[in-house]
Amino acid sequence: KSYRGFAPNLTFEKDLAEWPPARLDQAPIIHEQPVTSFVCNPPQNAVLGAKNASSIELKGVAWSGGGRKIERVDVSVDGGKNWQAAELFKPIDQRYNHHWAWTQFTLTVPLPEDVQEKLNKGEKVELDITSKALDSGFNVQPERMAPYWNARGVAINHWYHVKVSLDPSKNKGEIERPNLAQGYTNTPTGGKYDRAWGYGGWKLDPEHNNDPLLYTKQDHKVKNEPIPAKKGEECA
Repeated sequence: KSYRGFAPNLTFEKDLAEWPPARLDQAPIIHEQPVTSFVCNPPQNAVLGAKNASSIELKGVAWSGGGRKIERVDVSVDGGKNWQAAELFKPIDQRYNHHWAWTQFTLTVPLPEDVQEKLNKGEKVELDITSKALDSGFNVQPERMAPYWNARGVAINHWYHVKVSLDPSKNKGEIERPNLAQGYTNTPTGGKYDRAWGYGGWKLDPEHNNDPLLYTKQDHKVKNEPIPAKKGEECA
């Protein structure tokens, strides 16, 4: 079946169980993906050394469909309250509307004064890092998923959030990454979710879970038998 963007009131259970569904004319086929970006470094749920730190370096990638150029990427360390434009890097010079490659971005962001004050007092600080890209058609990533939600999850491009912790007891430059035995650290909801993810990256359905490589929160070891996480349990 084609990748289609269904109306937000349609669900798999009630409307898409049989094909074709009603009002297929209101579900256009996806030919071009929307503009998107995400921060790759620092990694999701990492602990960063912040002794005497006054800034944090961010790196990521951005892309837009239809060959549209990434004109700017804005980054934030406070969940989107304040923004700064990142520096863009694209090693290949591409023609107008032929920008098929990913654009890299980076920026060293000064830490807000209140964050530095807490670090100087020896307190750990949580940061909510996010980005939003602007393409040559002046399309900008939306803040939330809700207005674009659809049953198949296609063309969803809202801000991706990376949660990290600054630890003033660790030297600047030290990075403590999450235990990879917890599974994939870059999950769609910022590392917090109500069921475990399988080793292959799919979210597990407790009723149809047959993934023998399920990671669990309890001991972070690969199990020989699938053990679905309980509803409401966070695995990050």
